[in-house]
Amino acid sequence: MKPQVLLVDHQPLILSSLSYLLEDLGFRVRTEETGEAALAAVDEAPPDVILLDWRMPEMSGEEVLAQLQRDHRQIPVIILTGAGDSATAVRALKHGAFDYLNKPVDIDKVQAALLTAVEANHLRRRVMQRYREDVDRYGFDSLVGEAPAFCKVIEAAKRLATDPVLPTFIEGESGTGKHHLAHAIHLATADGDRPFVSLRVAAYDPGRLAATLFGDDNGTAGMVADANGGTLFIDGITALPLALQDQLVTVLGDSNVVPDGVRVIASSRMRLQLAVAEGKLSEELSYRLAGGHLLLPPLRERRDDIPLLIQAFLAEFNQRDSRKVGPFSKRALSHISEYRWQGNVRELRNLVERTVILHGDGEVGLKDLPPELHNPPEDDSTQILSVHRFVSLKEMDRAYAQAVLRHVKYNKSAAARLLEVSRQRLRRKLEG
Repeated sequence: MKPQVLLVDHQPLILSSLSYLLEDLGFRVRTEETGEAALAAVDEAPPDVILLDWRMPEMSGEEVLAQLQRDHRQIPVIILTGAGDSATAVRALKHGAFDYLNKPVDIDKVQAALLTAVEANHLRRRVMQRYREDVDRYGFDSLVGEAPAFCKVIEAAKRLATDPVLPTFIEGESGTGKHHLAHAIHLATADGDRPFVSLRVAAYDPGRLAATLFGDDNGTAGMVADANGGTLFIDGITALPLALQDQLVTVLGDSNVVPDGVRVIASSRMRLQLAVAEGKLSEELSYRLAGGHLLLPPLRERRDDIPLLIQAFLAEFNQRDSRKVGPFSKRALSHISEYRWQGNVRELRNLVERTVILHGDGEVGLKDLPPELHNPPEDDSTQILSVHRFVSLKEMDRAYAQAVLRHVKYNKSAAARLLEVSRQRLRRKLEG
């Protein structure tokens, strides 16, 4: 389809002659003689590009540009100015114009400027389409769960997202959704053209990490520069050498590298304080990250969310593969809820995806679950006594209360009797 140009000028002779030339060059042209009519035309049918006279009676080009920037910022505007009026051109560019051309116009320059603007507009539309797809896939609304501990983290993350440069530390076991949450924070903060750059430290050779982050002597920009104006997500920050962590703090303050600023979101399976104590996390970096500290609970601490997650994953994979698998039977759901899920949400998602691929349409029963789910889950009391990281007494207390609750099939009255506490006290222990 031919690109559409809205040509705005108060002189009818210029409108007729220039529109004829532009149509001959392959553009669809709409003309308006006043700023008010031009704005109404844009509201009715947004063009690909606007060619706007700066000096018009009544409503000036500057006023029209200001309103377009408020209501239709995505449409590139090329200003027509008098010959040698450089001050006007500078002011127009400062207030959001895409480009400017001097009168009398050179038709070759007009064509080149319009084609460049149209391509920029089309590129922006593609970026915005991808942004909308990312919001559907990774935005806060795509994070499924109603467990109090999970909802508390999501609400805190939404508050953090209001500050576009506040560093954040996301702590959680493998598979709890740290990358997903980081992306949601970014999408809630940024508009469509802000970059989200992700580094999984464990995937890179240690000798290449410095060049990957900060660039090399050959002029290749690193991830920090690529993330300028957006978000740099570092997955497994505690595996990044301390020297590079300190260098990261320094580089982030360098306006030559990141003139628009960068939000750093770091994640780790280690507790923030423990990572510092064991020399895995730079103290200087930890001070910055501590202001946005989030702790994602493991799936075993939000078992009531498992049916919701399964329903969401089933809908996703059924739509992707044009299938009608499910729902899971009550017995299957109960058995799945008893499983330990050491891989957390990622492991559960993989189970549902495998089920959609291998199972026939219809209900998924207990017999349809993979063999590993039929093995009894590891006893939580053993797990508590053989933890691979130090935990607080408060966490130990909560874990033990959860183990007792599972032992009595989630009968809170029975669990309270075994623990010799009130139901209210039990609830406080479970909520941590």
